Amino acid sequence: MFQALLQRKQARFREQLYLQGIVASTVWNRGRTDSKQESFTPWDWVPEIDGDELPRTKQLRQNLLALFSMVRGGEKDILKIREKKIKQLTDMGYDDVERIFDEVFISWKVSAKEESQKAKK
Repeated sequence: MFQALLQRKQARFREQLYLQGIVASTVWNRGRTDSKQESFTPWDWVPEIDGDELPRTKQLRQNLLALFSMVRGGEKDILKIREKKIKQLTDMGYDDVERIFDEVFISWKVSAKEESQKAKK
């Protein structure tokens, strides 16, 4: 029980760091005077969990953010795309795709569980 509460607290803290990272990366990237200067993403401001993340997983995280930032539609459409992408990426050999989705899109985790419960009824 304590471990679950600690994980929730860490997830909320990471979410807050990500939101602050959006602002910090925007300010930094707009203030660059030369294109050779490093640019940052919001995830650059969030520390890794359990040491360094594999480059493939980091790239997957960035690709998911880019893909879903372009998706327009209702919640049901997004959840359908989510399930489709999880299946595709799992078939491609990625591990823990659903966990990565849940970390990147925390609010969708609850929506996906609710949707699956409705489908079972």
